[in-house]
Amino acid sequence: LQPLSAAGTSALIARDADGALPDDVLARCAGLSGGVPLFARELVRTARTDAAVSHTGPDPVRAVSPPAVGELVERRLAGRGADAEAMARAVAVCGDRTATDRLARVAALDPAAAAAARDALAAAEIVELSPSGPSFVHVLVRQAIYERSPPGTRGLMHERLALELSESGLHDTAAVHVLAARGPRPVSETAHATETLLAAARQARTRGASSEAVALLTEVIDSTSVRVDLEEAHGELGRILARRRDPEGIEHLRAAIAFAEAPADRAFASLVLGEALFWSARFDEAGVVCREAIIELDGGDRELTLQLEAAAITAELMRGVERSRPAELEDGVAAGATVGERAVLVHVAGDLAARGTRPAAEVAAVARRAWADGTLLEGAGPDSPLFAFCGTTLAWAEDFTTALDVVDRGETLARRRGSQIGVAYSTSLRAGIHQRIGDLRRARADAEIVLEEYPATDPIATMSALAFLVETLIDQGEADAAHSRVTGLGLGGPLPVLGTVDFLLLGEHDGLVGL
Repeated sequence: LQPLSAAGTSALIARDADGALPDDVLARCAGLSGGVPLFARELVRTARTDAAVSHTGPDPVRAVSPPAVGELVERRLAGRGADAEAMARAVAVCGDRTATDRLARVAALDPAAAAAARDALAAAEIVELSPSGPSFVHVLVRQAIYERSPPGTRGLMHERLALELSESGLHDTAAVHVLAARGPRPVSETAHATETLLAAARQARTRGASSEAVALLTEVIDSTSVRVDLEEAHGELGRILARRRDPEGIEHLRAAIAFAEAPADRAFASLVLGEALFWSARFDEAGVVCREAIIELDGGDRELTLQLEAAAITAELMRGVERSRPAELEDGVAAGATVGERAVLVHVAGDLAARGTRPAAEVAAVARRAWADGTLLEGAGPDSPLFAFCGTTLAWAEDFTTALDVVDRGETLARRRGSQIGVAYSTSLRAGIHQRIGDLRRARADAEIVLEEYPATDPIATMSALAFLVETLIDQGEADAAHSRVTGLGLGGPLPVLGTVDFLLLGEHDGLVGL
């Protein structure tokens, strides 16, 4: 609300003073209030009280500040009872317009006592009542009550509220209260506090708020000694940092493996580490980590073993090794019924397309079974190159309708989750599809987006986009421009050993003379 006008302030003060104060005191009250009704009325109330005690005492009009407001609030609370004080502190912790039943639980009051305490606060003009719950008459009143609450009592109320919010699935809001409850002991010492922070971090990561997730996970790591919680915190933090190409991400993931006790837990952590090493273009290490985890599992978890197989093949594909694995696994994953089966089936379809031993329609059918109407993307996520590999195979098999569906869904999910890698994969794949169907204008635009806006995001996306741009420029009769783009990226000499360099080598020979 806007402050009262000078005339409105004077009228309010004159009404409350009711002739008990001289005009000069009323003028000073009006000036000091700044037009805030609460301050104006409290200044008059204070002046009248002090004047009634002694007409010869100090100036009854004082400058308004939070401490002064605190004193006024304390006087208003005086005699209202312990329940009213507890209710006032609960409103300060929970916020305005919180339902009375929740305030009662946070204040540890029974419903009848909470209702009576709420009404007492309204009678004391500390809160105003509304159907949705009580609200402080001014933000500084809330500040005064909050800051003057004993830290232990205040922290306990934050913990109660955090527990209630987390039980309702509001983990991100609950985490704010978990952190506010910190005291001389670690904030994550209680199990529910740690679980809340971890759940809030997962929610933050899902909605793309990675910095918030990093802060929450760091809090868990710094404040708990529970191995299972440290395993998850290091794993989640490692994955986020690895996506940012932060080397510390790899170390956090290795810590997650060290904290994992069960073979299956270590294997899952190894899967995440393998993905992180892949994102860092450490393909040999990624393949070794996944293969060692498969050996340790020793067939004990088929689904996890298949996911590790897919991750290992993804890394090995970049180095051109272990090329026989997809064919060896084809019969066991043909149904594409699980996340692991679909992940491996992507590589089976790609291998079939690369070998050229079966009709395109059959290869497309295998790729569609792996895609499973978007289920592949939901399971693997937009950061995984699997959906891009699947879309590429569909384009090779000339099922462009499904391939573009892969692009659209992949980009939508990547943008929703804040995944630049996923956006780069999708945009590069779309460039390749448009180039193959002859829409050269769109192919060129998409390839340029990847190279200009996401040049260091992922080597797969970058090299693929460059290859598609080269082919598009050649198709448009601009072979010299194609050559310049390649050499401009430092690829004028020997090419790196990287799977997606194959796309460059498959370009039109005439346009690549001199590479």
